[in-house]
Amino acid sequence: MEYVVIFEGGENNYSAYAPYLPGCGVVGETLEEVRTLIAEAIEFHIEGLQEARRLFYSLHLHCLLKILQMCSPH
Repeated sequence: MEYVVIFEGGENNYSAYAPYLPGCGVVGETLEEVRTLIAEAIEFHIEGLQEARRLFYSLHLHCLLKILQMCSPH
């Protein structure tokens, strides 16, 4: 996948962030370091989103099964 990344240079460092992945940003001393760090940060961010989705669906399924158990005749 490809993601938009904004790179910025300051007086003493560089930074980058992915505007469509809130909270995904890095700071480093060199542009090369920032390129490496933002790639790792995006990968980590996406893995976290995927895990959160798995947990959400697992919880959703668990709740749905509980509701079905409560509604089924005994």
